Amino acid sequence: MGADTRHAFELVALLFVLRALATSLTVAGGGAGGLFIPLVVQGTLLGRLVGEVAGRASTSLFPLVGAAAFLGAGYRTPIAAVMFVAESTGRPGFVVPALIATVFAQLVMGSQSVSPYQQGMRTGHVERRFTLPVRAAVVTGVHACPSDATVEELLHVHFVQARARSMPVVDGERLLGMVRLQDVAKVPRDQRGTTTAADLLHADLPILRPHWTVRDAAAAMSRADVDRLPVVEDGKFLGVVTTAEIVRLDEILEATER
Repeated sequence: MGADTRHAFELVALLFVLRALATSLTVAGGGAGGLFIPLVVQGTLLGRLVGEVAGRASTSLFPLVGAAAFLGAGYRTPIAAVMFVAESTGRPGFVVPALIATVFAQLVMGSQSVSPYQQGMRTGHVERRFTLPVRAAVVTGVHACPSDATVEELLHVHFVQARARSMPVVDGERLLGMVRLQDVAKVPRDQRGTTTAADLLHADLPILRPHWTVRDAAAAMSRADVDRLPVVEDGKFLGVVTTAEIVRLDEILEATER
């Protein structure tokens, strides 16, 4: 091996080590994306090193096989990795050796893969927010109406003060149900003085508990096709959780995590 060959071998080896170190530090620091290219580069560099050792530095076989092996092992997709190399290079003759190398790489990696790590890092913040208790998103002090409030009072007083399209109906601190603006507006004018909130309330809507998670609240609102639900603890009405408040909570938490 001549001086130029040794120099090339040492340079490739140094690049391999530096690249592996940079990728490892990025991943250890919480980086979740950009692993596809590092895997391809690492595989190519390792293949070049093997080619140097085998005295076949001029052939592209070893770098391409190395790239296929690293991709297949990193993402647990051996066939896709081999096909990617074959199609991107136009060398179908490399498929068999690349597939063999990928099989060995799979055996070395076992059940490990970068995909679950990337998914966990990318969804980790969102998942943690959804596991927060409902108490973190409950809006207290919301306007509620008594069960004997007439439709006239609901339209001209209570819904104006509530500034919402649905409102809790309470008896003291006890929740009776929710009344919707769309139902109130459908009452004929000649019946608005005698029809009350008790006649229109929905007692079948889900009731949230403070210890439930934000995920549970979002799922309950989705199933009921509403944008707010009441929160009750020990029979006492605490407030409501709204989709707007969940979004606002997410924005606040995102800002505090920066």
